[in-house]
Amino acid sequence: MLLISKCLKPTKKLCPLHPQFDHLFQILPNPGLILLPDAPKFTIIAVNKATLESTNSLEEDLIGKGIFEAFPENPEDKVSNGVENLRNSLNLVIAKKDPATIPFQKYDIPIRGTTKFEVKYANIQIIPIKDDKNNITHILQSVEDVTDKKNIESLLKTERQRFNDLYLNAPFCMGILKGTNHVYEMANNSYLELINKRNIIGKSVKELLPESEDQGLNEILDKVYKTGSAFSAKEMLIKFDKEGKGTILEIYMDVLLQPHIEINGNIDGVFFFIIDVTEKVVSRKKIEASEKSLKESQEVGNLGNWKFNFAAGISIWSDELCRIYGLLPSDNIHSYEKWLSFIHPEDLNELRGNIKESQKTLCDFSLNFRIVLEDGTAKHIYGKSKYTFNKTGEPEGIYGIALDVTELIKSKEKVRSQSNLLNNITQAAISTNAFGTINFWNTAATEIYGWTAEEALGKNVISLISTEQKEIEITDIMEKLSLGNSSKEFVVKHKDGHTFSVFTSISPIYDKQEKFEGTIEVSMDITGRKKEEKN
Repeated sequence: MLLISKCLKPTKKLCPLHPQFDHLFQILPNPGLILLPDAPKFTIIAVNKATLESTNSLEEDLIGKGIFEAFPENPEDKVSNGVENLRNSLNLVIAKKDPATIPFQKYDIPIRGTTKFEVKYANIQIIPIKDDKNNITHILQSVEDVTDKKNIESLLKTERQRFNDLYLNAPFCMGILKGTNHVYEMANNSYLELINKRNIIGKSVKELLPESEDQGLNEILDKVYKTGSAFSAKEMLIKFDKEGKGTILEIYMDVLLQPHIEINGNIDGVFFFIIDVTEKVVSRKKIEASEKSLKESQEVGNLGNWKFNFAAGISIWSDELCRIYGLLPSDNIHSYEKWLSFIHPEDLNELRGNIKESQKTLCDFSLNFRIVLEDGTAKHIYGKSKYTFNKTGEPEGIYGIALDVTELIKSKEKVRSQSNLLNNITQAAISTNAFGTINFWNTAATEIYGWTAEEALGKNVISLISTEQKEIEITDIMEKLSLGNSSKEFVVKHKDGHTFSVFTSISPIYDKQEKFEGTIEVSMDITGRKKEEKN
């Protein structure tokens, strides 16, 4: 150290190192600087090749300049304080005459010939060089460039955070069970919400969900763990006390269990994926129940529905329509010619003419006709139909309803009021969004309720026509309607203020993700029928 000190005594030309030490200094792999202890300047008197390469500098850019002149502070860096930290460390070395280390310091290096800086991270060592009287003659600054390490760590940290975010916040449940006892090693937020528990790591499935043992879940986990074969199930029913209050809830799940394999190829656990489909299953069951109720309502009201596809040339009839025509519900696909074969001969020509006229305008149309069943029984039918169109505007089919009005026709009083009764029987179609706002209103709705489409669109259907509900209840009503089909009689209001009775079938509309987005309401004015029933 004494020899280095003597060799480093500066001259007017800032003499170089002793040749043998200059050689060692130049081949050092890390950037290094020799500084004078002339605070606050700290003049640079020697630099090695690693410094010139890492800073893209020439000797004349650095030799003879103060270290903070050669490596100024990046004005855009308001956080790291690299210059201040280095100055404090140099001053501390001079004061205490002991080495100092600045670990993982951000110190941006100027890009020569520009006003820009290159981001750098370094471990900096500051070593005082002293003479035989313990006076500091020079300072050796050694720099370990850890920029690449810092960038890799930042990238890994970002990727790790991204994975954790995806894992923890995934919309489906996932986690890992370890060992033969199926102990929770990992579980994301969705799973914790599903089982309504916290602090489950280190606990077994049997411990947390004791009800699962009698349902065979542990046996399934054992099989996956022992055999390495994956297990999957759709709408698997699991019953457990989710709330911890002794009430067993039924949860339907789509389940996938896969073996968790170590690097050495051994199975050490089970990786699980779970999607809670309870709402979907419950909603479907309610829809199925509602469809059953709708069929029963149609049967009571002698009302059937159908649709006809031009390309296929066939009609699909509801079970009740089949019953009206004396056919089996299982035989529910019928041709146009098959339908015409039921028409009373005296009504056939007029019926054909009405259909032909409707094809010219492609507008909604109604028909009154008689049918003759295979056993010779005659029935009077009232039908309401509407065309459907493809994207190019071409008609692709027809759908409609058929009402058996035979009993009405048979009654003398009903015969006298037949014309008025049939004129009053019509079908209105209204579509709303999830908040009850009307977005479709057909001409039949105008006939029934009085409001034109222009007046009705954008209005809330409950506020517009209901006599029984207030607008404040709209949210609750729409939530109930989202659960499934329903049909019943309602007392509604006309534009002019008078009230009347309708029979309404309401069906929810779902998007591709099975999210409730509105309703379709089909109504028929039954004022005439109600009067007849009263009479």
